[in-house]
Amino acid sequence: MDITQRAKLMLYAIYAFMALVLVGLPATAFVLYKQHTYPQEALQLASYTYPDFEKSCDPDNKTGAAGVTNNLKTKKGFRYHLRTPDNYDAHYAHPLLMVFAPSLSGTLMEKYTGLTKQATQAGMIVAYVDGKRLNLAAIQEFGSIPSEIKKDWCVDEQRVFLTGHSDGGTISSALAFLEDSPFRPTAIAPSAAGITGEELKQYACPQPLSVMVMHNDGDTHFPGFGKQTASWWASCNQCSETSTASASPGCIEYPDCANGVETHYCEGQGGSHLSWPHQNEAMLEMFLRSPSKQKEVGET
Repeated sequence: MDITQRAKLMLYAIYAFMALVLVGLPATAFVLYKQHTYPQEALQLASYTYPDFEKSCDPDNKTGAAGVTNNLKTKKGFRYHLRTPDNYDAHYAHPLLMVFAPSLSGTLMEKYTGLTKQATQAGMIVAYVDGKRLNLAAIQEFGSIPSEIKKDWCVDEQRVFLTGHSDGGTISSALAFLEDSPFRPTAIAPSAAGITGEELKQYACPQPLSVMVMHNDGDTHFPGFGKQTASWWASCNQCSETSTASASPGCIEYPDCANGVETHYCEGQGGSHLSWPHQNEAMLEMFLRSPSKQKEVGET
């Protein structure tokens, strides 16, 4: 084979490699996207069957729109995206569900978790928060978002729930246990959070609150972190040391917790760090069963 033939062969090899990159990578990305996101139906707004209620808000002072509101920002530019029940009533104080993304946009996090339809059907306002580089200053800013939402939408400040995946799960947890957290959630459901039990032992226990820790058994990024953190929360919530099987597949519950709160650990089978745990129904039901948060001294 002469130099010209070798050059042509090398050129063909380069073309073949580029074809694999241009076709194979997008195809792989598409497969991963389809595997880890919910269908469009799960992203639709649902109507809520409102109970008889006393008016909690004046719509003249709560001018937030019903439906889908994207690209809202905090003072420091942290972006979030809001969903309300399709028939949103600005007189009614709605539970607020905060969903924190890892290094994703909030709108992609909506597709990843598939919570919109179920949560709005349960009467919740849902906020999907874009991911940011994680540090204490960022956690403080994330914690300011519920009060920002409350300015324009009718929110029950005693029923604010947090969930998120990976860094988003860490944010959900940190806002519950950090002493200088800007607010205290009613209940949390962190998924694949990057916190160990040893790290949590450095912190004082917060007041008991309902917790569902979710973690996949195939998570090699944060292996075993979920069991450790669930044990810490069970201790903080003053639950029985003996866990029992839960009604949800793959979940256990620590019974007899203080103040009527619940503590669950759900372990996904075969999932990786990339996988959302698909415990939406159990998580939302736990949130709605959670005792309303009591106002703390100085809280308005």
